[in-house]
Amino acid sequence: MTRTFAGLGRYIQSAGALARLGGETVQHGSSAFVISGETVWELTAETVTESFEATAETVDRVQFSGECSTDEIARLTEAATDVRADIIVGIGGGKALDTAKSVAARRNLPVGSVPTIASTDSPTSSISVIYEDDGTFATAEQHRHHPTFVLVDT
Repeated sequence: MTRTFAGLGRYIQSAGALARLGGETVQHGSSAFVISGETVWELTAETVTESFEATAETVDRVQFSGECSTDEIARLTEAATDVRADIIVGIGGGKALDTAKSVAARRNLPVGSVPTIASTDSPTSSISVIYEDDGTFATAEQHRHHPTFVLVDT
């Protein structure tokens, strides 16, 4: 019987870990595309921005609509393509992280996961749960890769 284990590349957890985000992403290119909701961004923007300034890496941030839907994934995939991102980073809850994983999969890019809640396995899994725009379940996508890193600021 063959058994296979697949897992994420790096797991970083500590108080203040968010300040390491730029350093983690710069290992995968020079242009990061951050997906986060407005409330999460208000709480993290200063630290995230400073972490990227320290690396000279460019970062583009786009507001997540709140629903991991086919339309939202398509919108964000197009935006990531337009800015020529090298890595996708999701910051927020499970739906934001699942959306980031799906955008990364469509662009064949690595994805970084920065969870702000600890209620799901979304930060570490290679699955995205997709909903209709009205919030009803649509499907689950299995991706080829787990997140390249998970960064948890306690």
